[in-house]
Amino acid sequence: MGWIEDNQVERFFKEIDFVVLPYTHASQSGIIPLAYAFGKPVIATCIGGIPEQVEEGKTGILIQPGNVGELENAICDLLADSILLKMLKKNCYEYAAMNTWDSSAKMLIDCIES
Repeated sequence: MGWIEDNQVERFFKEIDFVVLPYTHASQSGIIPLAYAFGKPVIATCIGGIPEQVEEGKTGILIQPGNVGELENAICDLLADSILLKMLKKNCYEYAAMNTWDSSAKMLIDCIES
């Protein structure tokens, strides 16, 4: 596939229902907040800081690294359950709206001032 230009990112996210990140090694993922901004839930592995980014059952599904059966089940669950998928999408939009750079800066300023 190659490098995806910034002006192509939105098109890709609009064409999918959710993001799958079966990392075997990672600390964080910049894809996760980007996915949330587009209202896309994430299926990701429980490694590094990923569980801090993906709220199980709220913004996505967490699986064990290397567990192909668990990955398959998570994908099939989201494909088969439109109500669950819709709820996760809504939660992702809400999460993204509440966790902007502005809201982070405000929390930091409030903390410093108190």
